[in-house]
Amino acid sequence: MTAARPPSPQPAGVLPGLWPWCPDAPLVVPVDGRVRIPRKLRQQVSEEDLQPAFILELDRLRFGVLRDGAPVEPAQPKIGHGPPMFPLAGVRVAEPGTLRGRDKPFEFRPHDADGIRVQEVACTNGPAVWLRSMHDWFVTTTAPQQLAQEIERRRRRVARLGGFAANEVWQRAPSLRETGPDGPRPGRGRDTPDYPPSLTHGVWQPMTALPVSEPSAGIDAEPPGPPSELPYPERLRDYEIVLRSSGPPLRLTVTARRLLLSQDPVLGEPSVVTEPPVPPSAATVPLAALHVVRAGRLTGMSPRLAQRWFTQDARSEIRLDRVDGPALWLWGPMTEWLICTPDAADLAADIRLRQWVSMRYPISSDLGPERRTWYDLPMTRPVDTGEGRTLPPPPAYAPASPTVVPPGAWQPLD
Repeated sequence: MTAARPPSPQPAGVLPGLWPWCPDAPLVVPVDGRVRIPRKLRQQVSEEDLQPAFILELDRLRFGVLRDGAPVEPAQPKIGHGPPMFPLAGVRVAEPGTLRGRDKPFEFRPHDADGIRVQEVACTNGPAVWLRSMHDWFVTTTAPQQLAQEIERRRRRVARLGGFAANEVWQRAPSLRETGPDGPRPGRGRDTPDYPPSLTHGVWQPMTALPVSEPSAGIDAEPPGPPSELPYPERLRDYEIVLRSSGPPLRLTVTARRLLLSQDPVLGEPSVVTEPPVPPSAATVPLAALHVVRAGRLTGMSPRLAQRWFTQDARSEIRLDRVDGPALWLWGPMTEWLICTPDAADLAADIRLRQWVSMRYPISSDLGPERRTWYDLPMTRPVDTGEGRTLPPPPAYAPASPTVVPPGAWQPLD
């Protein structure tokens, strides 16, 4: 296997982040605008420390907040409210161009959300990408053609394989998915304007779109079958593993219901009836929200490939370093963690066991991690078969390998 080539310094005008070495990794494009900080956090973090950004993921987009160039994890939405993401399946237009002749910036409010969030985005004169969904959005960038090209490549992947909330979008608007000579392709939708209706003519100057490359493949794997015996939740011991010994420690905490990443200890009193609150200084994912739990091996790693983000209070940085050797890949509708640890194989087996236990014995409350996950993210619901309930298989649009390392750098162990 050929070792992955580490990133080199990027030339001017190229998209930020890991692109193009990691073509499916999140793209983070800083933009102008205003950030809103909840009152209870204003003594801990300043608006001067934060910056709005356009964040493009494999099958969705959002306007998020950055600190020191790393995204701040969005707050958990209220029950019954979806995450502050917009599905790529609902995008009608992604056109590169230039804004000219405006006396003041074009301003818009992105998704409504709790916690630290982008209150307003401002797009001044200059190169940008026009995004049309139900409303007009503009993303200022020095590389509008490349950004629009990448959005279109990911839209094609969604049209072929599906994606976040894609089925719901296509049920409401079937014209957003068309049949082409090489299979499904994204549609423009009915009554979609050819020019931004929020602008007067002549202000927006379109650019020639770049040719779109082939989208990446989806996963082709079935989840492991159920263990021969399942313990009761109270038999599962909570524990933590220190992932980094140099600098501030990073801990992976494993409970019967979820995983947590934090610099500080977060273990509380275990309970099978209720779940202790998650501290705002921890990044967390319920076990029910993970479709892919796989152990593998990484080669050709570089410190440039570290995965960084901040917890929802914008105070604690989570940094998952990349080193050659065994690693644990976790992927779900809202999560991708790639954890380098010599315990990867044992961790993968233990987490799979806990997924089965949490599915069989979910917390009865609708606010519990299992039932809430199944409600907010229907693709994570257990599947009923003739042999009983089972974990859902990974959806076709799940990536075939981790998106946060270059192709060829990951080799699964199972």
